[in-house]
Amino acid sequence: MTRRKRRPFFILFGLVALFAGFAIIGAGVVAVLEERDRIEDEAAARDVLPAAVTFEAEAREYRVWILDGGEEAAWEVACQTSSGAQFTGSRQGSHLTIGGTSSVGTFDAPAGQVTVSCAGRDGTAFVVTPTGGSLLRTVLTIVAGAFVSVAGLLLIIFGLVGRRVRV
Repeated sequence: MTRRKRRPFFILFGLVALFAGFAIIGAGVVAVLEERDRIEDEAAARDVLPAAVTFEAEAREYRVWILDGGEEAAWEVACQTSSGAQFTGSRQGSHLTIGGTSSVGTFDAPAGQVTVSCAGRDGTAFVVTPTGGSLLRTVLTIVAGAFVSVAGLLLIIFGLVGRRVRV
């Protein structure tokens, strides 16, 4: 005759991993919200569509964002820079959306005055922000937290199922 013997170490370790994973996910969500604030706080230029904005740029990459318009509003936006770059929200390689803020596209700006002309849904606010921040890292943090939580759940199940022992 056999019975199952629980494994309390696995259950305890699983609970720790489960709660640690939830904490990591929470930290990632907070970081994403901070990234959303960074987009507006560090904006080099802002206006309402359709518009042309001029700003003093550093030689680096910039991203155009639609504020609170959503992905569909971003798809309808077409921009052109004084340095010759042209991009639209419907043709970008990777589309980023944080809350209602959606990216239209990126461009490399030379140092000096740069003008960005954008057309899209009338009255939609947009900003031009230097790329950077840690958006990819925060997304990866959330994914890692999910994996840690799933691993913790599996450990709990493994510990509860236990192993067979002879009595």
